[in-house]
Amino acid sequence: MARHIGQDDFLVSALVGIAIQRIVTDDLYYLLQHPECPNLFWAASRLPKPLIDWERCVSAEYHWVDLQFAKLQQVDTQPHSPAYWQEFIAEFADEMKANGVFYWSGNEAVDESKLPTDPRGEIQKHISSSQAAAKEFLVQRSIVSQDKIDAYPDAQVFFLAMKYHFEQTRDELFKWMSVAPHEGSQQIEAIEKKNFDRTQPAFTRLSEFLTAGQAVRSIQARSLHHILLIQAVEGIRLYGAAHDGKLPESLTDLPYPLPPDPASGQPLLYSKKVDSATITIVPAGNLRVVLNIRFAEPQK
Repeated sequence: MARHIGQDDFLVSALVGIAIQRIVTDDLYYLLQHPECPNLFWAASRLPKPLIDWERCVSAEYHWVDLQFAKLQQVDTQPHSPAYWQEFIAEFADEMKANGVFYWSGNEAVDESKLPTDPRGEIQKHISSSQAAAKEFLVQRSIVSQDKIDAYPDAQVFFLAMKYHFEQTRDELFKWMSVAPHEGSQQIEAIEKKNFDRTQPAFTRLSEFLTAGQAVRSIQARSLHHILLIQAVEGIRLYGAAHDGKLPESLTDLPYPLPPDPASGQPLLYSKKVDSATITIVPAGNLRVVLNIRFAEPQK
């Protein structure tokens, strides 16, 4: 059920699939403690990895802003009249209102109760205030040449910079989201920090609507953790069954290999005491998991 629900186009469907998976694995920990429960090591090993296929919903998420703000896709380097851009701003403002958002305020905290019902005035204000930065952005990236940039209407300069800045930021974010969960975290963190930096020119603020990449990867890692911990527990049960109920000194003593911790790329952290052991998952999205394990006393 978790896998099938997670195969929809929407990121929220994958998150619901993860929630279902978590319910099942939480119940499995209770089941595994029953003395008559069969060992599920190989059953867990044969599950698809990842159980939830994120590629489909992430691909749809990549195009989300394009679909919500379709007007922006009409922006190109062909010069248009000021009248064209007045109509463009009105239609762009309507798209924003239709999607339940208003144009960004300045550097101050946004009081939603005081947002304008018509964001066209805010858009015009930011077009004027970010002209120099928008022109520099376009020229530096060879989108518009230096000798032609001054001939463009201010609105066209602004929306060209907005479009290309968003596309470049989106591509950089999704590039790092495509690598393993234990890679690219610093790069994604830097991108997301910059996306919400209100000292940046106003044309950069569309990037605030990008997917929270670090949060998504953290949830992906947790999904893998759920199955990995089941495998680890069952591997230890297999070992105990063959060694008179003793715990292994190390997970490398297990007769079957365990995948690495998806959040670190390293082996699971395992510590054995006299009659108990712990498995620790490194933090993934500020969540640290410590699993305590011990064998039950033999029944007399």
